[in-house]
Amino acid sequence: FFFHLSDPPVITKSNEGIVRAVNGQEVTLFCEASAVPPPTWTWLSSSGSELFTDETKYFINTSINQLSSSLRVVMSEIQDYGRYACKADNGVGETALQPIDVVQIPMLLSSSQTCAYQLLCAGQPPKPELMFENQHPNYASILIPNYAGLDAKEQPLLVVFEVVKESNFVENDFNWDSSDVVQTDMTFGQ
Repeated sequence: FFFHLSDPPVITKSNEGIVRAVNGQEVTLFCEASAVPPPTWTWLSSSGSELFTDETKYFINTSINQLSSSLRVVMSEIQDYGRYACKADNGVGETALQPIDVVQIPMLLSSSQTCAYQLLCAGQPPKPELMFENQHPNYASILIPNYAGLDAKEQPLLVVFEVVKESNFVENDFNWDSSDVVQTDMTFGQ
């Protein structure tokens, strides 16, 4: 006796939630599926057309076992944002389709504007550094030097990030307490 098992594709994993991006950034969308036999993958653009690797804007990669696929997109214009979809088909049952939404993060500052900010740490950790990534003034990460090497009592419990809402220039004696400031508190677990 021979048994030939086959299962239609079912998407088991993909990007969670909404993918957010800014112009100039690359985003990677991915899908994984269970299927017997392994599926063939197709990626659809936000306009619904099939995408192919073009080595400049779209890069598609499928795993050796064909159970996962990814699409890397260089976001450069408004048409790049919207609903993408991965499609898995193995000829058994229905095709599996998983939509993934990519939305644009609005630019709060143009590249010609300046941003006044300060970082405040509770405790005595090393001074944190704010790094703007990819030349986007509203997309940044905070680095606390040697965080992993700090004793628990030296690690911050709270980092406060403050940005002046509207200002062309901030001098050293600028009064943060009486200004129109946006504040974000970032707590750290113990």
